[in-house]
Amino acid sequence: MAERKLIDKIIIMSMKILFSMLFVLFFFSYMHLEANKKPEKEIESILNSHRAGMKTILAGGTLTKSGKSDTSVSMMQWPPKMNQSYPDIELLDREGRTFKLSDLKGYVIVMSYIDMSSPISQAQAGAALTGAYGITSEIDKYTEPFSITVQNNAENNFSLPNDYILEVHVLVYSQNGAQATLEDADKWAEHFDLDLSNGIIVAVPKDDLRSNGTQKILTGYQLIDQHMMLRVDSAGKEPKHNLRMTLIPLLSKLVR
Repeated sequence: MAERKLIDKIIIMSMKILFSMLFVLFFFSYMHLEANKKPEKEIESILNSHRAGMKTILAGGTLTKSGKSDTSVSMMQWPPKMNQSYPDIELLDREGRTFKLSDLKGYVIVMSYIDMSSPISQAQAGAALTGAYGITSEIDKYTEPFSITVQNNAENNFSLPNDYILEVHVLVYSQNGAQATLEDADKWAEHFDLDLSNGIIVAVPKDDLRSNGTQKILTGYQLIDQHMMLRVDSAGKEPKHNLRMTLIPLLSKLVR
């Protein structure tokens, strides 16, 4: 009987020690989280910094730490691969100002690669409203601009433009099959009324992307998260993911 009481005391004492240790662990974990949690004002400051950075880029400035640019695109990384860092391609905006894709880090980015002669590319740009551009006479009737697709399929009244989302339209092919030029970018953006005010950057690649790899991602959209990881690929003739069922639901979640 005495031995049984001793065992019970040991068990009770052990449980008290265990609960005390768990409480101490919980307390210090909580204090650590509180100490490292960013206040709302700091978060807003970071977001404002991103917006200011975007304006700097499009005004001809640069955010790169080294001040140097790497103009080469490694074809070993091309086309972009799912759940990997997006290739840091260098682009020229319609004014001829250079920026790297990594300069947009912190935004959710929707990439689209464009063949200017394609009825699908034209429909995605908004040809149903503005009419076809250039020598293209057809407009794909079943394709609509990305913002309209979001508006028609997103939940909770989510819509574009959005302060945390950028669409980057990369003109790969001109209408005659050549590499798209700055003049093409300027005319394309003007025809379809695409600019930063509606969250869209129209650009041409500094390096020629007319390759077999790029053919696989022409027309359609790729979703890059704030950390420059490719999260959804709904581009090309055989997209890996569905635009309405995969890309758009994740888009709204990434900016919550």
